[in-house]
Amino acid sequence: MEKIYEHFFNLSNDMLCVAGLDGYFKIVNPAFEKILGYTKEELCAKPYHTFIHPDDLARKRAKQQNSCCSPSPLCCEERYRCKDGSYKWLSWTDHTDIDQRLIYAVARDITEQRKAEEALQNARDELELRVAERTAELLKANKKLIDANKMNALSTLASGIAHEINNPNSYIMTNAELLSDIWMDIGEIVAEHFRRNPELPQARPSFPDLSEAIPKLLDGVKEGTHRIKRIIDSLSDLARPDRAGMNEEVDINNVIVASCTLLGSQIRKSTDNFQVSCKKNNPPVRGNAQQIEQVIINLIMNSLQALPDRSCGVSVHTSYSKKGNCVVIKVRDEGVGMSDDMCERIREPFFTTRVDSGGTGLGLSISHVIIREHAGTLEFESRPGKGTTAIVKLPVFNRDL
Repeated sequence: MEKIYEHFFNLSNDMLCVAGLDGYFKIVNPAFEKILGYTKEELCAKPYHTFIHPDDLARKRAKQQNSCCSPSPLCCEERYRCKDGSYKWLSWTDHTDIDQRLIYAVARDITEQRKAEEALQNARDELELRVAERTAELLKANKKLIDANKMNALSTLASGIAHEINNPNSYIMTNAELLSDIWMDIGEIVAEHFRRNPELPQARPSFPDLSEAIPKLLDGVKEGTHRIKRIIDSLSDLARPDRAGMNEEVDINNVIVASCTLLGSQIRKSTDNFQVSCKKNNPPVRGNAQQIEQVIINLIMNSLQALPDRSCGVSVHTSYSKKGNCVVIKVRDEGVGMSDDMCERIREPFFTTRVDSGGTGLGLSISHVIIREHAGTLEFESRPGKGTTAIVKLPVFNRDL
């Protein structure tokens, strides 16, 4: 019977061994020698833990301690060092005989299986990453589509609103101007009449008070109608952006200089720290110089109005991006900044952070439409209390188009 056991022991393709609780192999079969590359003598000469990968050794010892208190076989997977220095994954099942102080074990080489599992996991991770990236791209594209549809719907609505409001507002504006002129003509006559006839009953409020209040009231009406007209004009621009002359070769640096010149008095009034840095030899962009100038003026004005005091600065910077083949314009301010939610909504029509100071919320919406018509992008980076940076990217002029 022992010969039969010895025969099976030597012929087995699995790694069979007997080890002592002293930490040394006592018997190993030929498969053990073949897979690890050592001779029987080499394997039995050293404690078997010297062959185990250092990262697996602590786990191995913990399981062996538990197995000494349990009659159940111990199963584990660990890496064993081969004679050539490489490591192979072995799946072990062993049983400890406390009385004999021996460990009976069988192991199977699962290196290729582990490699396949690792490759499969890497493939899954790569697939999940690609799916996540593609999902993000689709969500971004979907958001752009929704924004485009929203802008188209708002443009149609804005056109109708502008037309409906313009007629009654023109009527009010004309009448307010007429009433103001009439009051200038009759005001002195009425005042003289009350001076000559002091016995006449006085209105409440009295005429002296009315003589001061009526011009202010009329000026308020006129200012209100002019403000309504500005909103109507902005709505018209939003609804029908001018696409004429979109094939000009526009020198962005010249546009920046012209914009800063037009805003000279406003800049001097708002800050002591205004800087312009234009990279030389920027390539021209395709579009309409006047429209782009309108955008730059709007961005600079917004930055100036965001400054808490004159010591805070505004800078305008231009550069060329070889990667995107576009000219980049950055308008950075040291103003009050915006939250993430405000940055997301800042380009929406009628959304404004300056309701109390007369902001209409249309300037950036129109700027966004203009830049979009130029096949460019308008983005904002901001943090509350840390200022805001508006980033415009416009594609370089391509003479082949």
